[in-house]
Amino acid sequence: MPQRLQGGTPAVGGIGGTVTRSSTVCESVGNILACPFRDDVLDKSGNHTIDYGTPTLGDTYFNSAVNASHSYDGNDMLLLDRGLPTGAPRITGTSQAHQVPHTSPVTFGGFMMGTVLGYTLQLLGSGPGSNSSNYALQLQSSAGWRFQGNGVTAMGVNFEETPAGRWFHVCLAIDSTGRGTGSNPAEFYLNGQPVWSGDVVASQTVNTTDVYSFACDQDETASDIDGFMANVFVTDTVLDRATIRALSDESFGHASPYVNVIP
Repeated sequence: MPQRLQGGTPAVGGIGGTVTRSSTVCESVGNILACPFRDDVLDKSGNHTIDYGTPTLGDTYFNSAVNASHSYDGNDMLLLDRGLPTGAPRITGTSQAHQVPHTSPVTFGGFMMGTVLGYTLQLLGSGPGSNSSNYALQLQSSAGWRFQGNGVTAMGVNFEETPAGRWFHVCLAIDSTGRGTGSNPAEFYLNGQPVWSGDVVASQTVNTTDVYSFACDQDETASDIDGFMANVFVTDTVLDRATIRALSDESFGHASPYVNVIP
């Protein structure tokens, strides 16, 4: 058992102290999309329905006794499966809150693990498809992490933090300045720490029919990953570094694992 220091009690989060864990950060940062995927298949912001179009996403795609040992901490999470015959989970164009206009910034991300990662994995994207997005991420086996807009921007390899079989938290914050023209200051985060900073390419023009897809390009019918995902969020603000770190810490249920950070 951990020993308390003589003359006092341990600090919160310290050895022998209370574990710091928030259950509200994901839902309390002004989200337009907040999907913990724990005990609920609906967006906690209340303005999206998660489905494939047909059929509605059901409990069969969530954690069960069969795969409980593979999800993080035994929690229910969105199952990502390349073999699902009806396509990767997505939010159709009829739920439009994820369609962030270029006059607004955007911060988006989530918590995930892939037991299998395909050659070009496309994640957490809103747009029309055909490799064009208002915002989205790519993880490519040769080029590493990239922002996907109207084209792509490389944001570093970082394979050591995001290999198959390891849980990680990913986040990208993009300023609104010129987001439709290509002058777009952005920061990319892994496990709550900034690992890249620079300008990303212009975004695809937002359209009311844009679809939000969790694990593939928006017009694809199957994902390129086997694994799990949770704590997905989108907000039309630029979250500060402390809040992004808190979102990562909350996902892990403790302090996020170490990564090499930019100055």
